[in-house]
Amino acid sequence: MSGMAARHALLTIGLIIALMAGGRVVADQAADRFVTGIGDLPLMSGLTEDPEREIIFDKPNGRIVEVVASGAVDAQAVGGFYDRVLRQLGWHRQTTGKRVFERDGEILSLTISAGNGQTTISFTLAPQQQG
Repeated sequence: MSGMAARHALLTIGLIIALMAGGRVVADQAADRFVTGIGDLPLMSGLTEDPEREIIFDKPNGRIVEVVASGAVDAQAVGGFYDRVLRQLGWHRQTTGKRVFERDGEILSLTISAGNGQTTISFTLAPQQQG
């Protein structure tokens, strides 16, 4: 098993254990689908990805992923879901006031907007800048 596949398996097992150990709200909203290009990040139930707004690059210095999903779900519920799930998956939220997380040399930014009964979330994953 490659390093990436092993990490994915361990993170998936960790998420399952976390959900069983008390993530009741998370478990109620989790789906059996994952965000395209970010294999260990579940797509919240009620959200659907827009494949026409998907960008995925796998570069030698890291992957770049942009995925947009939307659905008739509450924007605060979406934010709360991803705040909990990302923490359980080892992502650390930066103190910028925005939903920007870091883990293993990568930065994941979430942008959530709502209008007309729909909530849209944009996931942007990129290598952390080395400086």
